[in-house]
Amino acid sequence: MSAPAAASVLDFDEILAEIGEFGRFQRLNYLLICLPVLFAAANSLSYVFTAGSPTYRCYVPGCDSLDKPDYGAEWVSIAVPGSWSKRGHFTPSTCDRFMANGSRSVSESEPWNPWPLHQCSAENFTAETERCRQFVYGSSERTIVQQWGLQCQENLWKLAFVGTMHFAGLVLGTALSGYLADRYGRKHVFLICIVFMALTGVAQALSWDYTSFLVFALLNAVGTSGVYPLAFIIGVEMWERRSSDCQFSCPTGANCSWRFRFRPSSAWATSGWCRSQSGGCWPATGGSRPATSSAGPRR
Repeated sequence: MSAPAAASVLDFDEILAEIGEFGRFQRLNYLLICLPVLFAAANSLSYVFTAGSPTYRCYVPGCDSLDKPDYGAEWVSIAVPGSWSKRGHFTPSTCDRFMANGSRSVSESEPWNPWPLHQCSAENFTAETERCRQFVYGSSERTIVQQWGLQCQENLWKLAFVGTMHFAGLVLGTALSGYLADRYGRKHVFLICIVFMALTGVAQALSWDYTSFLVFALLNAVGTSGVYPLAFIIGVEMWERRSSDCQFSCPTGANCSWRFRFRPSSAWATSGWCRSQSGGCWPATGGSRPATSSAGPRR
């Protein structure tokens, strides 16, 4: 007897060419996949704003108002050292101020007691400087600097270390998500990364101290790093192989870049780092579940 004919092997690209490449099924999946990618891009930039350093200077007892201190008051150059620009703009030092004249001093423990005649003049201060523990800020922006007292030069490394932890999480998460996706399936790991990104992002906004903030920043980056690569692979499978890379990567990359552009605006609108951080995380889970079969109806 002759050997049975080899069973024909169905080619996925040939099926797509027959029934169509970008029907209703692919469009729905594309939109669902793009949503978590959009918020993953926001998470990748969030540390720039949450750990940003606002403009601030020393609080000057007796000169600054208790209720509404003015960062750019006219007398600031007399009470606080700093530098002048060529255009005559004065930038005060962040953590130093001139010491009060001993004969006309005002105690920091009694800031309600102003200088005589409510005046701040050069004779109220000496040429010597001192460090301060209270600050006046130039805007309503609130970051972890105010939250945990990370002002001054000696704490700048703590702000930079937030970025270091973020990128360490990206490196760790990229390797881990790739391994788990090959072992347990891309869609399952994709969904886990989305939920993990959202939960750790909100937890980062609820951090109780600097150390917990760093831990959640690392974990959030681990979850964020798996979203875009897995979304890209899942999306590429929905198109014909010879053209899928450009068809999916171009619009997805554009979607990601637009979120990078809008992230500064959203951070400016919220002003507080807690709302900015949490707002960029939780919506990612709303429509992130892709359809269960990549071979489903496409029309």
